[in-house]
Amino acid sequence: MSNIRVMFVGHGPSNLPEDEVVNVFHFQKTGDYATNVGDTLTQVEAFYTAVYSGNTVGQFLSPWVQRTAQLRAYDLLTDPPRIPTIQTLSLPSAESNSGLPEEVAICLSYHGAVPPALTPHRRGRIYFGPLCTTAYSIANTTNPARPSTSVTQTLGLAAAALVLSGAGWAVRTKHGGTGIAPGFLTLIHDGYVDNALDTQRRRGPRTTARTAWPVG
Repeated sequence: MSNIRVMFVGHGPSNLPEDEVVNVFHFQKTGDYATNVGDTLTQVEAFYTAVYSGNTVGQFLSPWVQRTAQLRAYDLLTDPPRIPTIQTLSLPSAESNSGLPEEVAICLSYHGAVPPALTPHRRGRIYFGPLCTTAYSIANTTNPARPSTSVTQTLGLAAAALVLSGAGWAVRTKHGGTGIAPGFLTLIHDGYVDNALDTQRRRGPRTTARTAWPVG
């Protein structure tokens, strides 16, 4: 048995850790880590780069995110500090040359089979972003700004493909609960993509200047 964590790490223009964009995936498979890590990294790479209905997940990432990213895999059945297996990931070109604010994201939610999966310990989410401008529909007098249909469908198809690939994609319980130990993994069965934009405040840039408004 192997329990594997894979982190997608996108780099901002500064290459500083504070500008990294991270999404986390967990997997449970038969066989040991060394046997499974290569295939697992390939399956996560496909999530970002494979074509679904004419689009890729990676093309909706803002041009602020460098197109050379990293996948970092960890063997969760070893004691920390864990040494990652690192693989370079070449993201598709951004679909547009402009991006939304770095805090703007789309929420991809997932859970195990029901019953009893709809508990806090058996469901999770990924906040996908930062986004390029083609990933949303512009607000008007009657409708709010929302994710574009193309990005929500592409995210959903990519998630479904990851489940159906037999990768062993799973929800990991961090703190545990009644009858569930910390680190327990539940295989993902299905999920959904919200049609509302979300906010990840920690991804926002720091203030670099202030415009004073003197009184008198």
